[in-house]
Amino acid sequence: MKKLRVCLCVVGFFLLTASLSNAQEKIRTVEKGQHYPNSPIEIVGLALGDKPFIDDARVLGDQDWLKHLTLSIKTVSNKNIKAFDISFLVNKQGKQLMGIPLIFAPLRSLFPITLPVRSKEK
Repeated sequence: MKKLRVCLCVVGFFLLTASLSNAQEKIRTVEKGQHYPNSPIEIVGLALGDKPFIDDARVLGDQDWLKHLTLSIKTVSNKNIKAFDISFLVNKQGKQLMGIPLIFAPLRSLFPITLPVRSKEK
């Protein structure tokens, strides 16, 4: 009876600590991929919260690492940039899980709305 009670306490302790522990961090890879020739912008930096990257593409991240990923973009052209987009593809073990298009543009250029003009004359 005493052994059973001790075993239950030990098993309960391990279950409690396992449920309270954080998810293990894994090495996450961010590849810049291909870009258009003569592109007016360039990705100059990657950050994952306050964690430093191991090299140009790898960083230790937990399960919600995408929430904290930051891209630094720089203009490398003399031209004014009105809008740009970045396609963000998420792969897991060689299979594409999802694609997230990121579009940076004035709202009016994305959704042009024309309202009918009514005349005040009767």
